Amino acid sequence: MTPPCPHRHADPRMCDQCRRDRLGPTSTDPDITAAWTTLRCGLEAALRPYVQDAVREDLVRRIVAELLTGPGWKPPLKLAPPVIQEARVQRALAAEDPS
Repeated sequence: MTPPCPHRHADPRMCDQCRRDRLGPTSTDPDITAAWTTLRCGLEAALRPYVQDAVREDLVRRIVAELLTGPGWKPPLKLAPPVIQEARVQRALAAEDPS
């Protein structure tokens, strides 16, 4: 069972501070952090009318992992092979896995 959030959020997986405490900061550059936060919030806002609250966070994580982290978010000179893309997706999902 997941321990309760000390920051008074109902679910510690939804708490940004709990996520940072568990995983550490992803970047020290405030522009990159702001861009990723904006992306995730934008995806959640776009999906809110169409997707249940219970699965929306997981869906956003999967979208970011499969479409950005897997192929590489910087424009590559050539596409990575599917095996490498899948490994990146699994690594990104495992890094954010709340359990």
